[in-house]
Amino acid sequence: MRAILSSPGLSSELRSRRPFSDDRAVALGRGGPPRGSKVALSRLGVEPHRYPIQGRILSDDELFSLAKSEKEKSQAKVSGFRVGAAGITESGRLLTGHNLEISDRLTIGTCAESSIAFQLREEPLKTLLITSDSECCVAPCGGCRQTLSETAPKDARIIMTSKDGAKFETTVGALLPMPSALADAASIAPFLAAIDRAKELHTKAETGGRKIARHGAVVVENDGTFYGGATRKQSGTMSLAVQMAADARFLGGHSGAPSAVVIAGTSDGPHGLPVPTGRERQELFNLSPKTVIVLVNPETGAAALTSAEQLLPFAYSR
Repeated sequence: MRAILSSPGLSSELRSRRPFSDDRAVALGRGGPPRGSKVALSRLGVEPHRYPIQGRILSDDELFSLAKSEKEKSQAKVSGFRVGAAGITESGRLLTGHNLEISDRLTIGTCAESSIAFQLREEPLKTLLITSDSECCVAPCGGCRQTLSETAPKDARIIMTSKDGAKFETTVGALLPMPSALADAASIAPFLAAIDRAKELHTKAETGGRKIARHGAVVVENDGTFYGGATRKQSGTMSLAVQMAADARFLGGHSGAPSAVVIAGTSDGPHGLPVPTGRERQELFNLSPKTVIVLVNPETGAAALTSAEQLLPFAYSR
């Protein structure tokens, strides 16, 4: 899945407008700012960043050309959405990659961005440029953001481009933000029943000894129905709490934007709040970008209110 490009720094007017995107990009979660927008966008070929490669200098413009060439190798058998990427390590090593879909399920395969991350070994990433066939600037999906956050420096440059070279630039550290302020008692009062249920599910979470966060999650429907899930080890794989709750919701016949989503858990992060993984953030974004998300620490009671479009920035939906 791909995130459709936006930015918390864009104007409220821009964020309220429908972005331009083709149907395949939307289906994959990829897309970009409205066509013709000048906010936070520029054209390749004007920036000063250049890199030494085998005794010569490689520019962002050349990275774009390499990514476009790599895109031609894409095997997008299911989605038909080709993506290419080119990266540079701190030592100047050039890396290229493309997306690969190897079955009739989009969940099996490799994204172009992750293919770059898998080649890093112990070398820090300096710059990653992504492009596709879309007229939108394509952004990494939640899973790729998680991979990059665990393998690349926070200040590594991420350049998201359209097929024509329009670009949006950010850093790895900005891909998976967390809310900075706690919510007061009055703000979380409408969600207390769901919070109690999420806390209960948190106690039932199973990780099988793996180093993964134990979360309990509840999707709250507009009619008051709850759908819950907990982190669970199944058949050698991990099912994440939000994924479990979303699957239960699907089987329950609900669709459209839910009223709220509550996630209970602990972490070493800000205020000890649960930190949704990139995959969980993508699942939340797929449910609804603007639905209220409550993050709560079941041990301290600390809670924060946010939304999927804040947890998965640079992302729009149609």
